[in-house]
Amino acid sequence: MSITNSGSITNSGSIQGIGQSQQTAVNGTQNTATNDALDKSQFLSLLLAQIENQDPLNPQDSSEFTTQLAQITSVENLESINKQISGLTSSLQLSQSLNAKALVGENVLVQGNTMSVQDSGKITGEVQLLANSEALTLNIYGAGNQLVDQVQLGASAAGNINFSTNALQAGTYSLTATALVNGERYNVPINLAAKVDSVTIPGNGEESTVSLAGIGDLPLSSIRKIGN
Repeated sequence: MSITNSGSITNSGSIQGIGQSQQTAVNGTQNTATNDALDKSQFLSLLLAQIENQDPLNPQDSSEFTTQLAQITSVENLESINKQISGLTSSLQLSQSLNAKALVGENVLVQGNTMSVQDSGKITGEVQLLANSEALTLNIYGAGNQLVDQVQLGASAAGNINFSTNALQAGTYSLTATALVNGERYNVPINLAAKVDSVTIPGNGEESTVSLAGIGDLPLSSIRKIGN
């Protein structure tokens, strides 16, 4: 016997048009589980009809029914999980966008060593000292990598050590910091202070970008500290 409305039922124990289409959806070869597959209620109706009309002398194996039902349930669960993940991603992106917009006009610290200044400007920031140092020195280089200033920060305990250069002429400068530890000199990281001029929020889910005065565009994640 056969039922031909949405799928066929045979005495061989399979519901044609259900297992194959659902398996196809599980394998990711269909865009959605509902393209050609029967929904759960249709499946149950066909399943009940097959059970009622099966040959009592040759009863069907229920394991195949169970497998097909499990496939449908798996597809539904995957769709539900995908919707939840999509919703969560949208919420996180919205939260990041709102937080990023609030940074405009704020002073931040970002890891780096190159900055441009206006005439008589100063460069401020902090040195990340990982160990106690007998002497901490900040070197400022101008055009042609010429040393134009040097700031002695003295003996310092491990931690973030604030610095401010002397007034500099307009131009672009690079900075290095060295720490004397147990008689050996080591380069140490520098965080530069800058004002957030603007924030760019892409619409494709990528990370927001901040435009910093004197530094340029950097990813939002490059910010180490907000505020003075």
